[in-house]
Amino acid sequence: MSKHSQLYVICIAGLVSFALTSVGFFYLRSLRNAEEVHLGLQSYVTVQQLTLPERVDERTTLTDVNTVGTNLTYTYEVDEKLKDLAEINMAQVEQGALQKGCSGEMAETIKRGASYTYVYLSQNKDRIGTFTISKCP
Repeated sequence: MSKHSQLYVICIAGLVSFALTSVGFFYLRSLRNAEEVHLGLQSYVTVQQLTLPERVDERTTLTDVNTVGTNLTYTYEVDEKLKDLAEINMAQVEQGALQKGCSGEMAETIKRGASYTYVYLSQNKDRIGTFTISKCP
């Protein structure tokens, strides 16, 4: 496969992933109670699973998305090439996720009772850090 064909495939995959995610969040915004939120999150997980694993940046890959009740959990794997995994400032990561999530579609589902848990693992599956967002400031 030529480099242009590979780039084309990557661009199409990215657009499909974005479209599926956008449709999922649009659907989640319409939910009104815990049961509907749970069912909506299950639907979202089913669609999101189709795009996994998904490279988020040069060091991070989204490897799993699952739901229990009204909690949606994202599991990320951090590349071992990072010199020292202990240098990762989880408070800073959490603050970034809170700012990004609470300024977007995620804030709507949180208002309806959803929560979002983020799990960061090393490539050896050692836990680097975890946090949950259940309300927006």
